Amino acid sequence: MHTETFLGTILLLVNALSIDAQPTGIPQQKCAIEREQPADGSNQIMRGTLSINVDAGTATLTLCAAQDAIALEIDPGTIAFLMEHTASPEFYIETDVAYHAPDYYLSEISYASTEIDPCNQPTWRINGTEPFWQLTYQDGWQFDLMGEITPMQVERIEQSTGHQLFVGNNGNRIHLNQGDCSDGMSDSIFTWQAEVVVDGQTYKGCAILPVDMPLPEK
Repeated sequence: MHTETFLGTILLLVNALSIDAQPTGIPQQKCAIEREQPADGSNQIMRGTLSINVDAGTATLTLCAAQDAIALEIDPGTIAFLMEHTASPEFYIETDVAYHAPDYYLSEISYASTEIDPCNQPTWRINGTEPFWQLTYQDGWQFDLMGEITPMQVERIEQSTGHQLFVGNNGNRIHLNQGDCSDGMSDSIFTWQAEVVVDGQTYKGCAILPVDMPLPEK
């Protein structure tokens, strides 16, 4: 009899512990991806969502595939520039970030956009509007003008700081210069200007050229 009472008490305790272990209705947070501590004085490309507190003059960057955010030191002029061109206090960004212990500093921006998510498309992009066109690469350069594809064979490349020129056949060329650019259609900041000549016709647009993802060379 005493044994049965003892076993009954044990079962009650086990059930109570099991009830406490059940979900409470609050979503279980996934483990955030651990970030390696960068070396002091180093720079690295970061992609994710930037949130700006305009009143406080502060910014946080939530990295792709991570749930934690890092505080970024950012000057008032940059905040004003970003807010003017993206028209939103929260947007996608790809940027160079400098680390000087213990702080992170926003450095050179590749692009900022409320539409183009670098977590889904961390690659270079060259396009324009009016008419809509884009440059793609699949076993060679291709110029896409509203669905009409023109192959471009690159024969010569000239590259220097802030300048890239790809010279193709029949006078075709891809000319990229570093500088602020707007496609006139989206709330986006691009930092490369694009001019493409195809079959004697000149098309102007903008480009995204991540530092860690060089363009194809042929």
